Amino acid sequence: MLQTKWEKRFDSELTEAVYPSTSQTYTRFKASPKEVKQFISNLRKADEEALIKMLPVIGGKEAGWHGSVLEKNDGKIFQHNDIKFSEYLPELFRILKNGSHCYVMVNFINLNELLTESKKAGFEQHNLLVWEKNNKVLSRWYMKNAEYILFLYKKPAKKINNIGTPTILKANNPRNKLHPTEKPVELLEIMINNSSKENEIILDCFAGSGSLGSACKNLNRNCILIEQDEKYCQIASERTGFEIIKYPPLNKR
Repeated sequence: MLQTKWEKRFDSELTEAVYPSTSQTYTRFKASPKEVKQFISNLRKADEEALIKMLPVIGGKEAGWHGSVLEKNDGKIFQHNDIKFSEYLPELFRILKNGSHCYVMVNFINLNELLTESKKAGFEQHNLLVWEKNNKVLSRWYMKNAEYILFLYKKPAKKINNIGTPTILKANNPRNKLHPTEKPVELLEIMINNSSKENEIILDCFAGSGSLGSACKNLNRNCILIEQDEKYCQIASERTGFEIIKYPPLNKR
């Protein structure tokens, strides 16, 4: 593995898993939710120039949703979905560089909790964005064709790069999804372009099939992506051509 200045920012036991900081490099970590939190705890403050945080959407069962990812109505739509806002938002706030942005994708059911916990963690709330999709989900209480994105920041406030961007972001929902909550690359590119510059670092703690990695590669950004499920690590690697690095269990340190 290449030796870079970023490796020196981690404890000695972590350097074997640390990424080379180049725009062509992508690193994934296979870790449990607790290990994700522990990994974030070991990052030094300001190691991220910008942070894009993607939270898998959780939903419930409604009429017409049979066969969808929400059908089980157990608060989970895939195997690894147990970590709470309160467990990781304080750590994300700690490592985020002053004056940087954080985006959290969320549904209506969990929005109130996210608003509360993000304030507790120290974040300020810039705006509530809407991802308008090209498809609708059947419901007895209006057909759902949108998801919400809470736009947070760590003081001081910094304007986005394209101040003409509206709060409603239109992007087609991916067809033939590689992950149940896969987001369109073009949607992620809007946020990355607005909140970072080339060669800066984007962090995604719940990377899924690697959409954000693809967006960062397209826009010449560095990224740290973490994913627990080995299946999706492999899918993301095949999708982007990036290397998989299995992270050692941090709770054994």
